[in-house]
Amino acid sequence: MNVHQRPTVALPRPARRVLLVEDDPDQARLLVHWLESSQLHVHVANDGDAGLVLAYHGDFDIVLSDLHMPGANGIEVIRGSKEARPERPAVIMSAYEDLVSVIAALREDADDFFLKPLARTPLMQRLDELLATPEPATRAIRVG
Repeated sequence: MNVHQRPTVALPRPARRVLLVEDDPDQARLLVHWLESSQLHVHVANDGDAGLVLAYHGDFDIVLSDLHMPGANGIEVIRGSKEARPERPAVIMSAYEDLVSVIAALREDADDFFLKPLARTPLMQRLDELLATPEPATRAIRVG
């Protein structure tokens, strides 16, 4: 190293924050396990109304929402999320194979739609893709 050059230190990227909006406690526990196993920080909203408020006002990197639940539905949650941060990815999940709902979700800029029962690998791969950024995995800062 040149004595006139300042050293750099690589800092790891902070844990990515996921808003999970899911009213089924068993499904929420399973998803939290999957997400936390992938080093993601998860905040759970147990109904659509709470999810809508958090999606609009919260500092999350991605929103993963059920479609049909008490209060606001998943499409409304996605709409609120995209109004607050249009660049934030959002994924809808549903146990109902309803083409009209799929189209409505995608029209509200949902980045993907998954049918339940969920398969871990395809869901986690898609979330990884959506959370990937063109930025390097670490940030470098100058020391001194």
